[in-house]
Amino acid sequence: MIEYDDSTHTYSDNGRRIPSVTQVLSSYYKIGPSHYAYGSAERGRQVHAVCAGYANGCRFTVSAEIGGYVNAFRQWLFDRGAKVVSVEQMVSGTMAGLRFAGRYDLTVVIDGKLTLVDLKTGAPVEYFRPQLAAYAYAMAPPRPARAMILYLKKDGTYKPDYLTPAQLFEGCRTFAAALAAWEE
Repeated sequence: MIEYDDSTHTYSDNGRRIPSVTQVLSSYYKIGPSHYAYGSAERGRQVHAVCAGYANGCRFTVSAEIGGYVNAFRQWLFDRGAKVVSVEQMVSGTMAGLRFAGRYDLTVVIDGKLTLVDLKTGAPVEYFRPQLAAYAYAMAPPRPARAMILYLKKDGTYKPDYLTPAQLFEGCRTFAAALAAWEE
């Protein structure tokens, strides 16, 4: 059984550490703290926490610094008529004999289709699609009918980026290469 240690952001199974989707892709793309604007990681964590709470039915008063992002999320839920199914769920998988784990942001039903959603508060980065593809691959049935990256903006607007089946397939190929490189 996979366990997650929130204080160290690590996954393990019977004491054996399992790489996270984010660790694997960050290593593969050589992405470190210098790639992000100062404070953006903390802002992203705060926005994710508040949006997860909101998706679970909690209501918060939020700071002006993240209020626009949260309002964008709420507006997207309303505009799309999205029904939240799950929030911040852990997944694990094996690809080409190599294990990995992670936590996706949420699944919703939109227009009768289960949709995997990954929230982002910054500009697009090339590893976002492989990240979402890895989560979709690792999900237990019923797997989502589609997947999207939802870019939340400070001004309260949002931009959905639905991945095509070809993009999900390519994302899985990229993640498999990243996972193989991690294990070498």
